[in-house]
Amino acid sequence: MLLAFASQIKAEQFFEIGKKLEFNRTELEHIQHRTFANRKDANIQMLSSWKAYQPSGPEAIKALKRVWESIQTASKSEKSHVVDEVSLPGKKQTIAKPRRRLPPSKRTDADYVEIIRTTDSDQDNSVDDINKSGGPPASEELYSVARAVKSLPLAWELGKALCLEDDVIAPLIEPPDLTTLTKVARQLVDNSWIGLDRKERSDKMAELLLEYNIQDNQTDDALEELNKRMCSMSDLLQLAPRLHFGASDIMRAMCKTVTLPAYVVHPVVLHMLREWLRRGGTRGRLLEIVQAFRFNDSVESIAATIKADPGFVEFISSSILDHKGGVVELRELDIRISIPTGALRRGMRSVVTIRVPIEGAAWIPLRDDEVLITPVVECSLTQELVEPATVVLPHCVRPKQCMDGSGMILYTKTGLGTFSRRRLLPNSSRGFHITEDKVDFTTNHLQLFALSSTNVQGVQFRCVTFQPLFMPSSRKVTLRVYVTHPYRRPIKDIERAEKELSKPFCLVTTATKFSVESTTKYLLMCFSDRFIEKQKTISIGNLLAEESSVLSFELEFSSSEDGKKTFNLSIQQGTSTLVKQSITTSIEGKQGRQHFAPDKLLETLTNVLFTPKDVQGLGYQLGFSHSAVEKYLNRPDSTFNSVSRSGFDEMLCDWRRRVRPGDQVDRLRTAMKDAGLGYVADVFLLGRKYQIED
Repeated sequence: MLLAFASQIKAEQFFEIGKKLEFNRTELEHIQHRTFANRKDANIQMLSSWKAYQPSGPEAIKALKRVWESIQTASKSEKSHVVDEVSLPGKKQTIAKPRRRLPPSKRTDADYVEIIRTTDSDQDNSVDDINKSGGPPASEELYSVARAVKSLPLAWELGKALCLEDDVIAPLIEPPDLTTLTKVARQLVDNSWIGLDRKERSDKMAELLLEYNIQDNQTDDALEELNKRMCSMSDLLQLAPRLHFGASDIMRAMCKTVTLPAYVVHPVVLHMLREWLRRGGTRGRLLEIVQAFRFNDSVESIAATIKADPGFVEFISSSILDHKGGVVELRELDIRISIPTGALRRGMRSVVTIRVPIEGAAWIPLRDDEVLITPVVECSLTQELVEPATVVLPHCVRPKQCMDGSGMILYTKTGLGTFSRRRLLPNSSRGFHITEDKVDFTTNHLQLFALSSTNVQGVQFRCVTFQPLFMPSSRKVTLRVYVTHPYRRPIKDIERAEKELSKPFCLVTTATKFSVESTTKYLLMCFSDRFIEKQKTISIGNLLAEESSVLSFELEFSSSEDGKKTFNLSIQQGTSTLVKQSITTSIEGKQGRQHFAPDKLLETLTNVLFTPKDVQGLGYQLGFSHSAVEKYLNRPDSTFNSVSRSGFDEMLCDWRRRVRPGDQVDRLRTAMKDAGLGYVADVFLLGRKYQIED
């Protein structure tokens, strides 16, 4: 019932319903912070927290229905009187009437600002490929989180953030002594008497004693006998329903009456985390949770692991900040956030992370005539800064538009389901500067932000071509040409997907930049060599709305061409040529003599390398994700001191299948050195040439 009700609560109704359920605004904001502005999680936690303090389950449901009906009635009444709201076409959102804000002394919202409220504000965190969210966390990471939790109330709060039911958490607790059990049992009995007169208490007590077959009529003696029956957590769980209570009441009573030592709490938290992991928990989600609880040591460890995981295609970085400010940057993308002294409140010290989410473009409520010109950046700082931060982002705007600088719009997420849309004006917007490759601006909101432009013709798109790694026996090869927006789907993600195909592809050349001249005319891609010419069209609408467009062209190689062929690729729009390049393929087969990694070499490595540390490190350097390495190496034939030999061999064979034969030995040598296995590489690879015979 709660889950169904939570799914119906819209972003703009969260605080209204919370107020009717007698939460104050601070409590609701705390729930938002713990759930990272994920609407569904915030709704569930608010309702679960409220229900935990209600004396009766059925009565609580009735009360929820009354609140919901009152909200619906008020909403219908309000809609009948509102005439100035405008719906954006194609997006479920409303825009509050724009208003010019008076410029405060040190704030950055002095420009023309619109507040956008989105009804689809909860970002869908489900990911088809678990590796895109950093894979499942390792045992060491779970232990580090468990060690940070030193009290049962904090463990209970963590359980709510993990979306675990109290029925799951309560049985995990093993009280250290019988005194703890008797205190909690007595608290439950006392709570069941609240609001009852003497006769009702007596009747209820008699009914309870009868169920436990206790004959003593003296209340104190009877309670003492009842307490003696409480020998385990299981006994408490059986007592609670007889008092019309549930697991949440046990948790609340235990948190109120006893203080469990840390050595009791840690195993509870560890079991909670393992259950959450079993339900599909990911390293990326765990990072968000520990950030909300400010478990800084765990945050640093998890963030570093994610950053080093080859399967994690998003860019991520972290830094420890306090009221003195500091810098968080993603050097790979030239993203830099400078937070000044005083921007964070005193006493606040936490690990701040920034990342560029792959699905981020879908989170920004762009208008139909707008297009992204910067990466979408997500930051773990969800609160408004006291002083504005200075942000530096790369952009994909042509130099000509950089000179103009107009038509640029800053979107910043300001709260649950709420965005600010601010037009940046050259020479008037404070802190706004644009150069040939970067744009600077200031903002007090870092939770989620990006820049867009109304000038689609000024945006530089990307064109990139992929070829198969190996020449098939038919000698017919398909080339795959991607045309993509650089900030809707990064080239890095396309490369990863092409490598993981059953027949892997690799880049032929680096990406080529181009800009369109019209938003109405389609693009014409022309492909030709000495003998053939082919043409295919690309819709501008698809290019703007979709992550990428991919076109396939088939080539046939003669035996004399040896996998090498030069062809011309161009993109035209009307009478203009936007892209023109000459590309040469280099597809390797089994002809001739190749510098490759043979079965004999792989077998030797499986004999020499066997410790988990060495083999796992090599797997990561070969480009496998943490979860993939675990699947390869943790098999029935693995032991405490050695990995699965069959799994290790399979991992090496799968790696070899994805790498060009001529690059295999060099890539293997580099990976071994980066994994700290240079001495093995020197012995078995240095100066050796492995060949495939005809």
